[in-house]
Order: sequence, then structure tokens, then C-alpha cells
Amino acid sequence: MIKNNFSLESKRSQSALEYMMTYGWAILIIVIVAVILYSMGIFNPSSSITPTSSGFSPFTISSTICNPSGLLVTLIGGGLPNTATSATISKVYITSNTGTTALTKEYDIVPINIYPGKAATIIIPTITCTSANTKYSLSANLQYSYSTPAGNVITNTTGTIAGASSPNLVASFNGINSYMSTSENSILNNTENFSIALWFKTSSYGAMAWLGSGPMPNYVGGWWNILYVGSNNSLFGGTDCGPIFQTNKIVSNNAWTFAVLTQNVTASGKTEILYLNGSEINKISDTVCVFSPYYFVVGAGSSNGANWPDLPPISYFNGTISNVQLYNVAITANNVSKLFLSGRSSLPLPNVGMIAWWPLSGNTLDYSGNGHNGISNNIKWVTP
Repeated sequence: MIKNNFSLESKRSQSALEYMMTYGWAILIIVIVAVILYSMGIFNPSSSITPTSSGFSPFTISSTICNPSGLLVTLIGGGLPNTATSATISKVYITSNTGTTALTKEYDIVPINIYPGKAATIIIPTITCTSANTKYSLSANLQYSYSTPAGNVITNTTGTIAGASSPNLVASFNGINSYMSTSENSILNNTENFSIALWFKTSSYGAMAWLGSGPMPNYVGGWWNILYVGSNNSLFGGTDCGPIFQTNKIVSNNAWTFAVLTQNVTASGKTEILYLNGSEINKISDTVCVFSPYYFVVGAGSSNGANWPDLPPISYFNGTISNVQLYNVAITANNVSKLFLSGRSSLPLPNVGMIAWWPLSGNTLDYSGNGHNGISNNIKWVTP
């Protein structure tokens, strides 16, 4: 009887050992896969800012942003029906929602024109995400119209959008070797109309936005510092060909500040206006200098040896920068005020010629849909 009990216990032990051997490997594999996915940021909500979408044919959703200022959806135009060359999106119908303040109803938007292969943005300020890193999902109908030889056609396209609300992060620059640069040199030309808007916080001098004829950090000459803070906390701005920028204005230490520079080019010359916290602080007219297209850089700049006030030949920004917006028009004083009053998380202006938009909330992606993603160099992502 004792021998039979011993044999039974041996069989049970062997079964338990075989069970552990069989399922132990499976558990180990699951743990290894989980560690790999975690290291890739799959479980990090801030990495989920790029949305998933389905439907909306003939349009494709390229990106969305949802924050306390509203919801922005960037679309890329596809082949339109009846070989139409453009379409106009005028209404959005929300049919279901989780994670945002959207209601099941029709939303009127500023009508946007969209062309095959081109990007366009829908902005709905009344649909917001009040908490960072919150997952959301929207089902919607987009009403759009297009022209045919037989007349104007109004129709709808349906789809879903899912993503995560913007993380509450900003770009931190160390004042030594950190900056963001575009990879192409055709994003902006100094002979064009443009506007540059950004939020910054600093306690020392440095360049915030800059045009250069060569990519950072390989300086080859022909540099124009667009916005920078001088050694005495003065704000400078301009793209003048001469050795002196147009103006200065004292900014507060370690406080979020909103700066905008606009340039309007006409046959007789150019007019530049510098704004601080929504108000115009200087305006100047000058001749237009014609040079090659430029790379666009945030967080660094070079005067190429010229006598720019309070700025060394090579300058790196020391502080934080957020929400950089670039337009191909000189935006109005009213629009500058709107951006300022909307706060640091403000969405871009709708239908105003957006070239690029870098929220800088955890990455250097361009959320305009135009593909001008920035290259990050020694940037850290911190809470404001």
C-alpha cells in the first residue's frame, strides 16, 4: 500500500513538472514580448498621438490633434468622383463619441477646399479633450460638394477616427547643442509672404527660429535669425539683409511668452511686423533680398559673423518652446490676437495657408499634413 502511494505521488510530481515545463516557456515568451512592446513605447499613451482611421473615401486622415483648444483633423485629398479637381467640405456630423466633449449633432465648420494629393485641415473648437493622454474615438459623416458638367453635387462620406489627446509636454533646449531642423531647404523663402508664431520660455539669450542656406549644424553662410532673445532679455525679430534687426522688447524671465513675426512682400518692398503676447511692438518696411531657399530651424541660429545685436555668431536657445506654426501669408493682427487668447495649446488658424505645424508635444512631427517633419537633435520632452 505504501508502494502504491509512493508511485501515485511520483506520477503527480512528474505531471506537475511537465505542466511547469510546458507552460513555463509560454509564460516566459509572453513576458519577453511584453518587455519588447513596452520598450517600443506601445504602452505609453503619448506615443499614440498619431490616430487610426477608417473610411472617409475619397479622403484619407493623416493626423489629428485633440486638446483643450479643440479638435483638428488633417485630410489628404484622393481621386474625386467624376474627375473633379477640387471639393469643399462644409459640415461634420458626429454620430458617436467617446473621450471628447463632442455631442451627437451637426457641426458647422469654416468651409475648406481640398485637392487631390493635397492636405487640408478641419478645425472644430467646440470639440475638445480636456485631459492629456485620453483615448478618444469619433464616428462621423463629412458633407462635401464638388462641381461636375451637370452641376454641383453634395454628398457625404463616413468613417471613424481614434487616437489619444495631446500629451502635456514641451520641447526643452539646452543652450549647447539642441535644436530642430527641417530636412528640406524649400519650406520657406525670404522673398515670400510668411508668418511664424511660437510660444517660448527662457531666462537667457538665444535664437528661437532661424533661416539658413545649409542644414544645421553645417553652417555655410546666408543666415537670417527670425526670432531671438538678446542678452538683456530683449526680443528681436526680422529678416533684414543688413546687420541690425528691426526692434527689441523686454520679455519676462521664465514665463511663457507668445511671439509672432509676419512678412508681407509687394512690388515696392516688404513690411515686417513683430508681435509680443498678441500686441504689435514694431513695424518696418525695407527692400527684399533675393537668396536661395532656406532650411527652417527651431532652437538655434547663426549670424555668420554679422553684427546682430546681443547675439554671438552661433547661438543655441536655452529654455522651452511650444506650438510652432508657420504660414505662407502675413496673418492679420486680429488673427494674432486670436492665437494668443487661445493659449499655448491653440490650434492653427483654419484656411489661412498653413505650411507647417509643430506642436512639439513629445515629437517633432508636422501635423499640418504637408510632411515637413522636423529632425530632433538633443531635445528633451518635459512638462511645461
